[in-house]
Amino acid sequence: MRNKKAIFGVLLVFVIIGFSLFKLDLKSADEFYNQDNETSSKLDSNDSETNTLNGKLQNGNGKDGKNNNGKNSSSDALSPNGTSGSNGSSKGKGKGKGNIKVSIYIDERTLLKKEHYKKLKPELRKYVPSDGYVLHKTTIEVPSGSSAFDVLQKATRLNRIHMEYQGANDNIYNSVYIQGINHIYEFSAGGESGWMYSVNSKFPNYGLSAVTVKNGDVIRMAYTVDLGCDLGHSMKQC
Repeated sequence: MRNKKAIFGVLLVFVIIGFSLFKLDLKSADEFYNQDNETSSKLDSNDSETNTLNGKLQNGNGKDGKNNNGKNSSSDALSPNGTSGSNGSSKGKGKGKGNIKVSIYIDERTLLKKEHYKKLKPELRKYVPSDGYVLHKTTIEVPSGSSAFDVLQKATRLNRIHMEYQGANDNIYNSVYIQGINHIYEFSAGGESGWMYSVNSKFPNYGLSAVTVKNGDVIRMAYTVDLGCDLGHSMKQC
C-alpha cells in the first residue's frame, strides 16, 4: 500500500511540473506571436533624419497637410475632405454611403536600373520582382470617404504583402508615413530612398491618410532612390 502511495505521489509531482512547464511554453509562444505580429513599426518622432525624408517624400516640402483653417489641403485631382484617425486612417470619419472602386499598384521598377540596384542592400535584392511590380494594377472596393491609406492597407492585406508604417500621431505631419513595403524600406537603397505615392499621376503635398479617394482614382506607390528624381517628381533640383 505504501509503495502505491509513493508511486502516486511521484506521478503527481511529475504532472504538476509538466503542467507548469506547459504554461511557461504557452506564455513564451504568446509573447513571441505578439512581438512578431505588430501592425506598424513606431519611429521616434524626434528622429530628424527620418522626419526630413518623411516631409520630402510623402508630405511635400515639410508641410503638415493642413491649411490655415486646420482643414486638410486639397488639389485639383483630389477630394479636400481627407481625414486622419488615431492611426492615420480615415476610418470612422467622413465615410459616405455605399462603396467605390479605386485602383492601386505598387512599383519598384526604379530598382531594376543597374546603378540603383547596386545601392540596394544585398540581402534585400531578392524582394525586387523581375518586372518591378510588387502589385500589378488592382481594383479595390472600399467605402465612400476612404483615404488613400485605407486602399493601400486593404490591398496589401488581401494580397499578403508586407507593409510597415508610422502612425499619424507619431510624427509632426499628422499623416501616416509608409516606412516599408515588401521588405524594402526607407534608406534601403541610400539616404534619399523611400516610398512615394501619386493619385491620378499627381503627387500630393501631404500623406496618404490625408487624401480622400474618389471612385475611379488610381493610386501608385513607387520606390525612389533619388528623392523622386527617378520618378519624375522631386523636391530637389534634379
